Amino acid sequence: MRGFLHILLAMIVGTAVGGISAIGMIENFGLMAVAGNPHWQERRAGPGEPFSPYSTGYFIEQGRVPPPASARFFVRTTDDDGSLIRGECVYVVGGVPLEARWWTMALGNAQGRFNAIGAADVILEGDGSLRLFIAPYPVPGSRILSPPGSTLTLTYVVHEPQDVDIPVVLPTVKKVSC
Repeated sequence: MRGFLHILLAMIVGTAVGGISAIGMIENFGLMAVAGNPHWQERRAGPGEPFSPYSTGYFIEQGRVPPPASARFFVRTTDDDGSLIRGECVYVVGGVPLEARWWTMALGNAQGRFNAIGAADVILEGDGSLRLFIAPYPVPGSRILSPPGSTLTLTYVVHEPQDVDIPVVLPTVKKVSC
């Protein structure tokens, strides 16, 4: 009887340790720093990527459909000064969008609430650059409504980018007011 209890306890502990390590791997692996863009990270979920199962698991755990293999998924939680992106502040996202079939920017909070804007809904500047506001209230120009929450995550999903082998220059995020 004692041997059975030891085996049962070992199975329970093994299952718990395995579950905890799997959650840690899903959250952390597959997220790579983007060269030349210190605040952006890329979650790689393509079939040839070594951490693809963990990246795919991340989206599934979030209750979202993983992006297709032809997409690039970038994420950041800080502005260009290194401060956390917060829902009560106003930020401007600027730069030149990556050339692609389609792109989307979205904001999410810890409760899983997301607001997004796509390439067709953004008004670009005369030179083709992006000037997009993140704000909790209306501002002139293109805007993503900040969901309530202390810390936000900005995601930038680029579908079928034209040049996948060249280094990318991702948009900046600068705080305007708080």
